Amino acid sequence: MKSHVADWQTRVYCVRIEPAGTAPIVRIAGHPTDLKMSNGEVYLTESGYEFSGLGSSSTFASSSVDLSGILQLGGVSRDDLKSGVYDNARVYLFATSWVDPIEDEEPLALMFFGKTDTSEDRYTAQLMGAIDVLSQSDGRTYAPT
Repeated sequence: MKSHVADWQTRVYCVRIEPAGTAPIVRIAGHPTDLKMSNGEVYLTESGYEFSGLGSSSTFASSSVDLSGILQLGGVSRDDLKSGVYDNARVYLFATSWVDPIEDEEPLALMFFGKTDTSEDRYTAQLMGAIDVLSQSDGRTYAPT
């Protein structure tokens, strides 16, 4: 059980995308207006972004989320996506209250940017759960045959 949960009456979901390189951190809030957190960071309104939702279970089954968005100024740009700036970027999903927003108040998921598809002025990124990243095999695989 979580030690602290956001107020259910004023609950809002926020996402922070932290690229591995020098690209700026993208902060998105599922709220009609921008949210200024208690630490001074501003989470922009989710205008143009869609989340497929987050499912969880009591097993070690991974959860995956699709993040769709319009390539826009101040968010994720087409050039950054194509150059690989967001490859394996960490994505933090958390809930907070829009009345008194606190960054990472109720952590919900740690995910990583996966496969990204771009078409026209839209992109879709598959966000993989941390368990997915740990279960991927890389390098050479050997078998008895």
